Amino acid sequence: MARAGPDSSRRPSSDSGVPNPQVLRKEGRYGSQDDDRLPTRRAGDEPDARAPSEHGRVCSRGDGVRQDIDHGRLLAGIAATLHDCILSVGTSGTVLWASPATEGLMGWSPDELAGRPFDAVVTPCDGRSLATAALDRLLGGEPVEPWVGAVVRRDGSTFDAQLTFGPMPGGDGSAAGAVVVLRDVTDQLSQHRELAMALEVSRAHFDQAATAQAILDLDGRLESVNPAWCDTFGRGEASFADCSLLDLAAPVDTDLVVRRLARLRVGDVESTSLRCRFRSAEGEQLSLVLDASLLREPGGRPYAVAASLHADEPAAAAVAGATAVGADEAQLVAELHRSVVESTPEGILATSPEGLVIFANEPAAELLGRPAVELAGQDPVLLLALRSDAGDAGGHGGDGAGVHREEVAHRRPDGGERILRVVRRPLSNCDDRLGVLYFVSDVTDARRAEHRLRAQALHDQLTGLPNRHLFLDRLESARVRHERRPGRGTAVLFLDLDRFKDVNDTYGHLVGDAVLREVARRLQAAVRATDTVGRLGGDEFAVVCEDVGAEGAAVVARRILTALERPVVVDGHEHGVGVSVGVALAPPYPFDEVLRRADEAMYAAKQSGGRRVRVAGERVG
Repeated sequence: MARAGPDSSRRPSSDSGVPNPQVLRKEGRYGSQDDDRLPTRRAGDEPDARAPSEHGRVCSRGDGVRQDIDHGRLLAGIAATLHDCILSVGTSGTVLWASPATEGLMGWSPDELAGRPFDAVVTPCDGRSLATAALDRLLGGEPVEPWVGAVVRRDGSTFDAQLTFGPMPGGDGSAAGAVVVLRDVTDQLSQHRELAMALEVSRAHFDQAATAQAILDLDGRLESVNPAWCDTFGRGEASFADCSLLDLAAPVDTDLVVRRLARLRVGDVESTSLRCRFRSAEGEQLSLVLDASLLREPGGRPYAVAASLHADEPAAAAVAGATAVGADEAQLVAELHRSVVESTPEGILATSPEGLVIFANEPAAELLGRPAVELAGQDPVLLLALRSDAGDAGGHGGDGAGVHREEVAHRRPDGGERILRVVRRPLSNCDDRLGVLYFVSDVTDARRAEHRLRAQALHDQLTGLPNRHLFLDRLESARVRHERRPGRGTAVLFLDLDRFKDVNDTYGHLVGDAVLREVARRLQAAVRATDTVGRLGGDEFAVVCEDVGAEGAAVVARRILTALERPVVVDGHEHGVGVSVGVALAPPYPFDEVLRRADEAMYAAKQSGGRRVRVAGERVG
């Protein structure tokens, strides 16, 4: 660290840590408050650019202009500005000095922390030896890597902090103490845990899927493949490293794949589907259907592509492969085609040139919930509520070769609803159009599984409320709506339960979980129907209220206080937790600050005794 001035006789002893800016200012070590002039020099006098001046300042040159820097004032300004907490710890293991940020982060003023044992502040329960050992190693000349530990606040609650240790040199060059920087990483760790859980669930679904699936980067390179993808190409997972989707496609279809991926990458479409030929490890040509969808972050930025492959419709391949053969061979081919159509699990409909059903197999009748005889003469476009603008050229969702794909919600005559994937393609010979083939498959279970997976990744598993990711996404949506149609504003309420730690410590986490579930239920009942209640982690909740002013936000906050006045009863025991509420509005605060402002207001409410509301920016009389 840079020294405050050259006068070593007035510097505290080696065990005094970082000097207190207030004390230094009283002693005159910073110079006069209004003394901002450069020291006078004679013409031609060129002092050393780094030599201390008589006022304890250092003169340097920057862009040809002499700058006058007071190191003591500079250090005090840095310490007052940083959000991180800075502690000076002596060789005896006591806190000698603390930066102003400690009051907001830990609830202790710098003066109150002075003299407290360092290991009573950091990891107070089972980690005393860890903090002491780190300090001992540092004083012994060993480097100490940053680590994460639990830090206790004044109210007894703890938060996760990253601790960075650095030596404080003494007069003889040895370490006279330590400078410790504490950074609150609770939110980051919570987000990492939630993301890891979501990724674990997603990965399990990915690996166990029966269909070939892969994750591509935006340039089409394979980042991850599932076992079904490996089986499809007859290759091991390692062989797909540094491999592009274009490396797997047959040369005749690479241009089509490039165009479709380009449309996804620039955001022209969210998903695409195309028939494409690929090559297996043995060089065998595979006729497959590629479905690709764009993956976006909560803020909307695309980051990857989800791809899946499945076999092309066997009946279509059979019809397309029919050739002019002799009468006996033609009868054999016809029997083969009939066997394929009757044995496939997909529903198949064939229409006349006029667009009316002339053939339906049994799976089609089962999927649509009607006898096959009732399907004859009906228009599949009307029956399945398909897009009427697809035409023969493919239309929306087509591949440019007359094949059109879409998914529809179909209500059966018995009232049941299923999600059906419908592929239609023209049926023709060399000279005439014979009609249209429809292939129908039930994808209800797959889509519901995908919906559950998305819900698990965006909702808190304990309470069912939106988690931090979804809550921030709802806040961002509120910002977009406010910018599009400015109204009264948006309020964020930051909630922290009072005395919830006592419930966990006394009755255990199962009871604590039951209390959190009941709190979540009461919060949802207390807010407006248009408000979003989210659980940010632990016993912290937040609410987004759109189109509301200060008075409306105050009404919601009071209803929340009232809702949690009654004790929560679990297994016959009453648990009075209460809640501290911080409120911030945008405007006046920008949307990217409103959650932090509400958090600060909540902390002020808790410092005032809890069970009350504080509004950011309001003075407390």
